[in-house]
Amino acid sequence: MRKLFPRAGRYSKTMGRTCIRAVIWNVSAGFNGKEQVFILNVLITGATKGIGRAIAAKYLDSGKYKVFGTGTDQKALSRLEKKYGKRFSGIRIDLLDKADLSDFVKEVKRRKIQILINNAGINRIAPID
Repeated sequence: MRKLFPRAGRYSKTMGRTCIRAVIWNVSAGFNGKEQVFILNVLITGATKGIGRAIAAKYLDSGKYKVFGTGTDQKALSRLEKKYGKRFSGIRIDLLDKADLSDFVKEVKRRKIQILINNAGINRIAPID
């Protein structure tokens, strides 16, 4: 590990942003000859629409991330899986359903997520009294 990442130990004793860089620096899925190939697992809740979809696209376009996106719309998740192939994996979940939530926690533990982006939200339009 030290030969591939000579600076890894230097950041591990500090706090703040440099500590986060050390974690990302240490996570490697492989070494491809002359260049280092980083593959980090990213979980984005609410990845089927709006900001969540835009964030997922940025991570996927970089080529260095495997994105696990959540959403309630199975069709939208399937479209993203078709578009990005193996780099995107959709997880259909309703965060308000306790059974779905329990299964989701098991899935997250199994997939070893390194980056979490909590983006899911609920928008209910109603008159203000």
